Amino acid sequence: MTLPLIDEARAAGASLWLIGEDQIGFRFADKPPPGLLARLRGEKNAILARLKAERDASDEARRWRSFYKARAAAHGADAARAHLIAQWRCEHPPEPTEPADGCVQCGLPLGDDAVAMLAGADHAWRHRACWAAYDARRQAEAESAVRALLGAAP
Repeated sequence: MTLPLIDEARAAGASLWLIGEDQIGFRFADKPPPGLLARLRGEKNAILARLKAERDASDEARRWRSFYKARAAAHGADAARAHLIAQWRCEHPPEPTEPADGCVQCGLPLGDDAVAMLAGADHAWRHRACWAAYDARRQAEAESAVRALLGAAP
């Protein structure tokens, strides 16, 4: 979720933070530009939602970094990263589809070669021949997500 007003306030030297679940704390390094405080107050609900999303994303990244550090200490960095990638794939299954939707990889209609894969509590469908490309795409998504969640971790 992006909110240009928060970006504008931060560019003007503002620090914004949550106070509880329904209040916003803010401080400006210098005098805020005219009208900015009134606009911030007018967008309170949207700003609260953005700050909560940022907090939740930060908490999620902290959870994954902790998970990584524990596994790296026990099994080494490469094994820990591989474990996190597999875990991310388990926690982020593909969206369920119907056979009529076509293959989740190539989008073409399914025929006798249709294969169902688990997608959360449901299934997603693909061609038997599309497995390698689909798996490579999911692996790349997982690696990218884990890299982003770990930040500077090795």
